[in-house]
Amino acid sequence: MCSPEWLEAELNSYPILHGGRRLITKRFNPVEVEEYVRKRLLHASGPDWETVVARLGQWLRWEFENYES
Repeated sequence: MCSPEWLEAELNSYPILHGGRRLITKRFNPVEVEEYVRKRLLHASGPDWETVVARLGQWLRWEFENYES
C-alpha cells in the first residue's frame, strides 16, 4: 500500500516502478520499458530452467504460470 503522494515522488525519481507483477510509469516509453526489462532479465539466470522461471516469476506473470501437465 502506498499513498498517491509517495507514488508521485517515486515516479519523479524513477521512470518505471515494479508494482507486484506490474510496471508502473507516468508515461509509456517503449525504450525505457525495454531497458527496464532487459536489466531485470540479466538477474534471471540460473543453472536450470526451473530456477530461471522461479526468478522471472518473482516480477512478472507468464502464460504457463500455474500450469500442470
